[in-house]
Amino acid sequence: MMTRVRPARINLAIAGAVALCLLAGARQGWAQEAGVPVQPQEAGQTPAGTLGAPLQGAGITNTVAQLGPVPMPAMGANGVRQDTLSISQGLIEVDNIDQTPEGRSQTISATGVDFGVQRSGANFNANAAGDLQYLDYLQNAYPSHLFGNVNAGANASMFDHRLTWTLQDNYGDQQVDPLLPVSPENLQQVNVLNVGPDLTLMPFNDVVVQMGARYGRASYQASPFSGGQYTETFSVERILSAVSDIAVVANLDQQRFDNTLLNTDYDQSQFYLRYRLTGARTQVQVAAGEGQDNDGPDWTHTGVGEIRVQHALSALISVTLDAGRNLANASSNFSALQAGAAGGISIAPVGLTTSSYLANYVSGSVQAQGARTTIALTARWEKDLYAQDSSVNTALGDYQLSVQRRVSRMLTARVFGVVTRSAYLNEGFSYTDYQEGLEATLTPGRHFSFLFRYVHASQVMTVDGTSYKENLVYL
Repeated sequence: MMTRVRPARINLAIAGAVALCLLAGARQGWAQEAGVPVQPQEAGQTPAGTLGAPLQGAGITNTVAQLGPVPMPAMGANGVRQDTLSISQGLIEVDNIDQTPEGRSQTISATGVDFGVQRSGANFNANAAGDLQYLDYLQNAYPSHLFGNVNAGANASMFDHRLTWTLQDNYGDQQVDPLLPVSPENLQQVNVLNVGPDLTLMPFNDVVVQMGARYGRASYQASPFSGGQYTETFSVERILSAVSDIAVVANLDQQRFDNTLLNTDYDQSQFYLRYRLTGARTQVQVAAGEGQDNDGPDWTHTGVGEIRVQHALSALISVTLDAGRNLANASSNFSALQAGAAGGISIAPVGLTTSSYLANYVSGSVQAQGARTTIALTARWEKDLYAQDSSVNTALGDYQLSVQRRVSRMLTARVFGVVTRSAYLNEGFSYTDYQEGLEATLTPGRHFSFLFRYVHASQVMTVDGTSYKENLVYL
């Protein structure tokens, strides 16, 4: 395949950003848990999403990146420092470690580290969250391995917040073969790094101009998908009131791969009009525009857009809704990985190609939190249509429910259920996974607790001989 030459527009964008930054210097500044791979485990973190990603609580394992740049926490004059750390040691007993119709039992030693770090100041922000498990298979079913997610980001501003440098890193695991169980032999480690500057100018009191550039690097342990991504963003925003704004936004992405025999370099762009409204109990964002890509012989054009609504029904109950369509790819999908209501270490869905695809999606969540009871529900449906190879077109569904109750000062109980479905539309096969579980946490002291968890998992696949059932106990 012919490798396309990277356009020079990113160099022009960076040069223009530097020049405008120098000009802006003359203006006054302005301020503004443990388990095995197949089970959902306690997450302990919320991976960073994109500006258009599902609102808090709505993200699930097969979410895709959506319209807008990656946000960071707002700069604050008063420094914030917050650290959390949990270290766990437990044993897992599972009766079908291979997730096959026959099955074999296995005892696993699980050592976990769950951490969170946050730093915030007038000119610097940093946050990191991770849930890692080191799994040792005592009957040697598989080699010992490290499993989990780490998501970290930082930004530093200068020139009265006009220029900001941002770094974002997302690390985790991805399933390799959709026809094989999610075992250590069918997982690979993936890391996606993004770094670059953002320039913010305010030529008028009610107009904000933003320009940004990112270099991204996606690294895959096994799949030949590694490569770089060059991203440029530009927006002109008009502040309509203290609670609303409207903006014209352009996102330009250039995908460049290490292996161009199996992957084709391509460009991907999205241009849209965005409106945002923030009320006392409701947040609304609406965007509509056009997406373009040349992942093929010619440029193709399609409509893109989204609507996001978050509404607080009361002080205890909140509802979110997110629906839309946008252009995406394997690395943006991985960067937006999030856990659902049941929590857990998220595993990225199979990425069979680096090709551009059109994602059509609907997701929502409901969360009710009382004095002793918390109920969370998340749901998402998504249909991915690929530009080059329609054989990998997929329809994905993920539905999760969690009910937690503080029974006493020391005892907390939780039940949860997960249903996920993947259908390969043009290949004639699909599979549905079911997981039901319960757990109890006894906390006799401030810094120490015991956890018991039971999970029943099963899978129904249209391919003969591949369905299975599994029971797991963790202490």
